[in-house]
Amino acid sequence: MCAPIALTGLQIAGAIASSAAQRAELKRQARQAEVQAQSDAKQHAARAEFARDDAERNSAEERVVRLSQSTDPKSESALATLTADHARRLDVVQNAENQVRQSLYQGTEQSRAYRRAARRAITQSLFSLAGTTLSAATSGSIIRVPS
Repeated sequence: MCAPIALTGLQIAGAIASSAAQRAELKRQARQAEVQAQSDAKQHAARAEFARDDAERNSAEERVVRLSQSTDPKSESALATLTADHARRLDVVQNAENQVRQSLYQGTEQSRAYRRAARRAITQSLFSLAGTTLSAATSGSIIRVPS
């Protein structure tokens, strides 16, 4: 007589333990996603900084070359060329900075998704178990307590 009740209790305990483990794993994955995003962002930021330094150095070298060629670096055509070249060099920097923002955004979104799934883990498990229990109860295997 107590066996069906005990079995149901064990099923509930198993479902809770399983969903708690799943929740812990999802939380770990959320933390890992955040750490990975921070790591990726740092790498992209370093690349952006190196690219910025390279662009500044190359632009300075180009100004020196213009001066040594007896062209006026302040003339409109030389200035336009220098500005366009410098802007083109900074495109690499801008792309790396965009990758920083994209890495952080994707990591944050992935972490949020894992956290949402972790919050739902126990609830979904209990609803599933309740549905199974109700299905068994309505199919004729009703648990009866003697009076």
